[in-house]
Amino acid sequence: MAGFIFLAYGAVKVLQSDIRHNLAIFHSKRGDWAQALREYEREVPCAPAYIMSRYFIGNVYSDRGETGDLEKALTSYSEVRAIAPNYVSVAYREAKILDKMGDYRQAIERMERQVRIDPVWDETWLFLAELYKKAGDTQKASEALQKSRAGAR
Repeated sequence: MAGFIFLAYGAVKVLQSDIRHNLAIFHSKRGDWAQALREYEREVPCAPAYIMSRYFIGNVYSDRGETGDLEKALTSYSEVRAIAPNYVSVAYREAKILDKMGDYRQAIERMERQVRIDPVWDETWLFLAELYKKAGDTQKASEALQKSRAGAR
């Protein structure tokens, strides 16, 4: 009986977490950042959407743009990478923030990782070319630009 109660409780928590996740997305789309963050933070680690919520928390901080939010977004994205190293576009989002912060070396590192994970997304090659150009590496910028034009194939 205790095992059944434990499993039922866990199932309820996961369902609640999924509901919170969807509410957080709703609040994010409305620009209600504080409420979105509250809902994301209440998700449980065993829920299927938990990793996605860590990613979306980073997006909220990135989109909100208050003082210190870029650093908070990077922290959230690093949590995602710790759980799922190849999570979809997390390296891209990190690179965008690092670019805003003027850290081109780390931004390039993240984008090089992103194009290894997903070499067919043209936008990543274009952004990588832009970063190489900002860092003064015109040769690599040209190569990345060519890959974007070739459909990264």
